[in-house]
Amino acid sequence: MLNAIDKSLAERDQNLDKFCTHLDKDIQVLNKEVKEVKRESQNPIILDINADHDAIRQTLDRMQERMDEFQKKAFLYKSYQKNFKVEVTKYEELEEVHAELKLKQLLWDSIDEWDKLIQEWSGVSWPLVSQAESFDFLKLVQPRFTSFAESLTHELHVHFNVSGGVRYSGP
Repeated sequence: MLNAIDKSLAERDQNLDKFCTHLDKDIQVLNKEVKEVKRESQNPIILDINADHDAIRQTLDRMQERMDEFQKKAFLYKSYQKNFKVEVTKYEELEEVHAELKLKQLLWDSIDEWDKLIQEWSGVSWPLVSQAESFDFLKLVQPRFTSFAESLTHELHVHFNVSGGVRYSGP
């Protein structure tokens, strides 16, 4: 009877080792795929305001879908590791790339929102405001918008640099 228990424990350990080996290979594949998305996300055209907005959005959406799949896999792998009480892998690069993609999507959301608002404002007639008053208002507001845009650009570049993304090319 003791031999059967010892044999079962030995087989359990061997099976766990085999499982961990296969899981480690799957984690390596996942990390490689994350690096591919990271490399793709570093394409400077993604931050080019003159690029085709629809093409950039499709690219970002596709990358985000892949990252969502990767996060599901990472969660599954972590749950296996917790269940078998083995060391749980940290997916730092996955989190960084995911956060960077979210920021880039938010940037394009903001650009699209501004474009939409500008189009709406362009169609509005302003009969109560004279041309001179409009010009004076624009002279007052323009420096604030410029300052805001420069600070936003600076913040985005600094963040991307911290997370391993776009290098800082400050104002």
